[in-house]
Amino acid sequence: MKKILLLLFSLLLVGTLGTSLLLSSAQDEHRQSEHAGAASSGEHEHTAHEEQDHEGDDEHEHELEHEHAHEHDENTLALSEQALLNIGIGKDDLYKIEPGPFSKTFTLPAVVRYNPGRSIINIPASTSGTISNVYITEGETLCPGQALFDIQINREATIELQTALISLLKARDIMDLEGERLATLDAGIAPKATRELTLRQMENAAEIATRTSALRLLGFSNEILEEQLLGKREIISSVTVRLPSIEETAIKAETRNLHDDGHAGHHDKETNHFHQLDRIFVEKGQSVETGELLCRVTDLTHLLIEGQAYASDEGELNDAIARRERVTAVFPGSGSADEKEEVSDLHLLRLANRIDSVSQTLNCYVELANYPLAKREEEVTTDSSNWLNWRFKPGQRCELDIEYETFDACLALPLDAVAWERNNSYVFVWLADEGGLKVWKRCPVTVVARNRNQVVIDPNDSVHADTIIAARGASQLLIALTSGSGQLQSACPCGEH
Repeated sequence: MKKILLLLFSLLLVGTLGTSLLLSSAQDEHRQSEHAGAASSGEHEHTAHEEQDHEGDDEHEHELEHEHAHEHDENTLALSEQALLNIGIGKDDLYKIEPGPFSKTFTLPAVVRYNPGRSIINIPASTSGTISNVYITEGETLCPGQALFDIQINREATIELQTALISLLKARDIMDLEGERLATLDAGIAPKATRELTLRQMENAAEIATRTSALRLLGFSNEILEEQLLGKREIISSVTVRLPSIEETAIKAETRNLHDDGHAGHHDKETNHFHQLDRIFVEKGQSVETGELLCRVTDLTHLLIEGQAYASDEGELNDAIARRERVTAVFPGSGSADEKEEVSDLHLLRLANRIDSVSQTLNCYVELANYPLAKREEEVTTDSSNWLNWRFKPGQRCELDIEYETFDACLALPLDAVAWERNNSYVFVWLADEGGLKVWKRCPVTVVARNRNQVVIDPNDSVHADTIIAARGASQLLIALTSGSGQLQSACPCGEH
């Protein structure tokens, strides 16, 4: 009986396990069928998305090709207006190439010098004595005839000379009275007295003339002798030294005038002469001898530029003088290091007649018309209250550009319009404005000549007359092109955007 029950229990357990296995297998098949359906649906959706993305990419690439058609050319550059301003190219920096004249030049180092015989006036002591008054200060603008110093006369010989002259003058007065008395008498009464008086008067006149000349040599002017010594019969105790009355010569030269906006302009006019006290060599209370230097006065209206050339350049310099070739003096500006001031339409004056034995240089000279730095030239007068600051000063360094050959109808460009890369030279031609960008094209050119401000390109190049190029900033454009930055972004100096 127990065996039968155990057998029935075993059969029941086996049936239960079989049913469980069948149910589990059916569930697994159902899950697999659902997973397969979901995978099929996902693949279908992914394929649809890929097709849409591919269509969007095609459309975006088509837009980029339309917007940046010029960027496919490695010689083309597109920059915004702000980017151009950042590299120094403004709206007015477009240059239309036109045939024009060009001059070859050679450059000489030079320095501004005083004009000998015209720029410096030395004022000596007119007589021996002691400086009792000084009426001037260094740097002051002076007028002809202006009082400079008072010299107190304390030399015994000078005083004795004046005393003797006054005695002679008084003796002359007495003889004149005696002559008037004898003139009232009969001519036959005192002929001997009349002859003796006439002889004494002649001797007296000769003595007066001799002593008067001696006092003039001692520095006494005719005016002070006539007024004080010969007129008032008074001893001259002091002498006033004045600036000589130099004749105002009207020299026709090109001078400069500063306009209201501070820029210099050229015009021809009769130039005034301004005398300034350069240096005082004596002090109040100092004893001086006749001829001793008291002060130095300068007139800087006309200076010289001394250029230094090699001795081998003498032939070209002589030709430039004979043909009156134009010379340009280039001075450093008062602002940035790149700022220059040019004085044009100058001419070589002469060559030196000696060559420096050490440097083997030959000096050449150019006249330079100078001007005081004032807001308006009419504000500058010769009144002593003015303190003038001159534009050009002796000792100032500059350069001389001397023309020696001139050509007509050349394609001359501004120097900054050409960019250099090793042995190659380029200009940037403006093509068009597209979408707020200026489109430029790099064009190679052949430079056949150059000077300080211009270059001449070969007319057989791809760039010809009437082409519009960038007048400046070509080097920055070349850097932007070679670095691959099709459009420069404006950077904020403080790092904020």
